[in-house]
Amino acid sequence: MSSTRRRFTLIELMVVISIIGLLATIVSVSVIDSLIGARQKVAKAEIRTLADAVKLFKMEYHRLPRNLDELLDPPVIGNRRRAPLLESAPIDPWDRPYLFERKGASYDISTLGASGEPGGEGEETDFRWSELKRSRTRGG
Repeated sequence: MSSTRRRFTLIELMVVISIIGLLATIVSVSVIDSLIGARQKVAKAEIRTLADAVKLFKMEYHRLPRNLDELLDPPVIGNRRRAPLLESAPIDPWDRPYLFERKGASYDISTLGASGEPGGEGEETDFRWSELKRSRTRGG
């Protein structure tokens, strides 16, 4: 009996390794895109939550907060200390504080996305309460 062993050729091994590399690339790109989308959804949801806290503050104190920290430590009215409107300091998904800007009787809350710089697309997209509010009223 002759025992013949079949061995893989170098070309067959290269083809298999190339296919595995291609599949790994496709999967990693898909996972990265999902993570980017998840961070952006979290940022939008947190901005909406912060806007709700600002509305509650305005109803309680008849003015806008000076900054978002005032939602953590609201002012004392008479001798009554109110409960905080937030449990912790708001940090965006990219580990930076949300930005709060007073505009007269109005305000805006924003995050500058992954870049931390104004403007950008994709992962670097900025999100602002004023824009999210408008898109919500338009059905977006």
